[in-house]
Amino acid sequence: MIRNLLFCGAFFLSIILLAVAAWAMTQQVDLLVLFKAAVGQIFISHYSNFNLYYSGMIEGTNVMAAFQLLMLAALVLTMAGLGLIHNFKSDFQLEPLKVLIVCWITALMAFGFLQEMKRIEVFVSAARMFAGKNVEERLAWFFGPSYVFAQECGKKLKQPLNVEFLTDADMNKDPYMSEQRRLAYYFYPMASLRLRRDGPVDGKFYFYKNGLPGQLPEEFAVVCATHDKNFILAVKKDKIHDYVNP
Repeated sequence: MIRNLLFCGAFFLSIILLAVAAWAMTQQVDLLVLFKAAVGQIFISHYSNFNLYYSGMIEGTNVMAAFQLLMLAALVLTMAGLGLIHNFKSDFQLEPLKVLIVCWITALMAFGFLQEMKRIEVFVSAARMFAGKNVEERLAWFFGPSYVFAQECGKKLKQPLNVEFLTDADMNKDPYMSEQRRLAYYFYPMASLRLRRDGPVDGKFYFYKNGLPGQLPEEFAVVCATHDKNFILAVKKDKIHDYVNP
């Protein structure tokens, strides 16, 4: 029985491989290239620390849909093929339910193999990318310029600062809308960029504001700013010592 079950799984996998090979030849695609594409596209954006899943496309076809259709076709052919074998070989007997279970376990193992290949690829790439970098440098790569800017400003501020958020950008459109939300998240609680706090406003946050820093009010001084001047945090000059570390 064990031998028959193993034969069933091998028969099922052989049909899948033959189908893929036949498709590759008809499309004049190299099998190695096709395999690399499958591994690369099964989880096109698979990162173990993100709750994200994007199913990739190969030749305009959704990978998951193609895989499932291939599994169903291979299952039907496996059932038919084992039926024919049983007619010629009386000692070869497998119940349909067992055939179904073996086939789907084989399919799961095949798909899991592709997943693991992608995870290994991501791990090796990340290991090379972050080699020699400290924790702060790794976080900066993951979270981007808004995180780096917020961290730099946070190190300079002694206490939470009530700021006025000023911009010329359309906050209903990206990338401005998403960038503001990221900045608001990273700045909190040292500064609130979306909700006005009670109390005196001793700071200004300029976000894609035209004409700066040339048009900065005389009573304010720049505490930190990006090189492109898209993000500028300013504090009243007479409050500098209250909020900013020397």
